[in-house]
Amino acid sequence: MNNELISSKEMAEILHCKKGSLYPMYIKGVIPAPIATGKPLFWARSKVEKWIAKGCRKRKTRKVKKQAEKS
Repeated sequence: MNNELISSKEMAEILHCKKGSLYPMYIKGVIPAPIATGKPLFWARSKVEKWIAKGCRKRKTRKVKKQAEKS
């Protein structure tokens, strides 16, 4: 298994978008979750490659906000 990490810059280049777009895309479930390393965002290269191979499907996200509104 490849444990190499991809930086925000590399991820943006792969997706052809701006670095600033990555966090909103992550929150919406559009891209895989980054590795928790602190302030800079990093992704596991193996997970990104697997995600791309599967057709870049959206991941499931929690509906925390909608659940809170129902209460």
